[in-house]
Amino acid sequence: VFFEGRHGSWYPQVISFSAPHIVAETRWLADPRYWRANVEAHAAAQQDDGVYPNLLVDRRAFRYANWLPAAARDALAVHPDRALAARLLPVFVRDVRGNAATFDPDGDGLLDPRDHYTTGMEFQPSFWFHAGYDDSRPATDLERVDFTTYQAANAAATAALARELGETALADELEALARRARDALLAKCWHAEDGFFYSLRSRDDDPARCREVIGFYPFRF
Repeated sequence: VFFEGRHGSWYPQVISFSAPHIVAETRWLADPRYWRANVEAHAAAQQDDGVYPNLLVDRRAFRYANWLPAAARDALAVHPDRALAARLLPVFVRDVRGNAATFDPDGDGLLDPRDHYTTGMEFQPSFWFHAGYDDSRPATDLERVDFTTYQAANAAATAALARELGETALADELEALARRARDALLAKCWHAEDGFFYSLRSRDDDPARCREVIGFYPFRF
């Protein structure tokens, strides 16, 4: 596998947050083993609830929100491999279904990570917008633009794999999940006056009205 970096004790590990970025870069190498190995390492470690834990030398750590299925689907477009796609399909289905079941309890299509560290965007201002940016107070639970965008992208990518493999009913289910996330982002997170996507306070959908890089993520996907 490729590591995120060599500095310190955390970055030379298999980290689920950086994995899709690494796959997106290494898919352009002539030898597909480099992106495949990163995907398959996470697939082998996946938990029953769909989570890919971070892989350290001596333990498995917490999870990060990520867009690994979407990155892998793009890589398979560069290096087609039907057998690999068939092996990865149930892995990605567990990912998408698990996120919907665990992080979207109200079924509105927006995902709440419940912890700012899970986003890989720890201490972003939005988590303390409703507390006057006082980060000595607990972080606010937010339905996040980034996590929901990943869900929409991952569900759409997994649906595409399912359709290519002849799993029509499964593809229909996943496309519905992708639409639910996408439609919720457009209907609830887009702030027309500001022209920007904002995360929402989970308990009442009040926007955390501060511009962050994740407000651009829906355009990427």
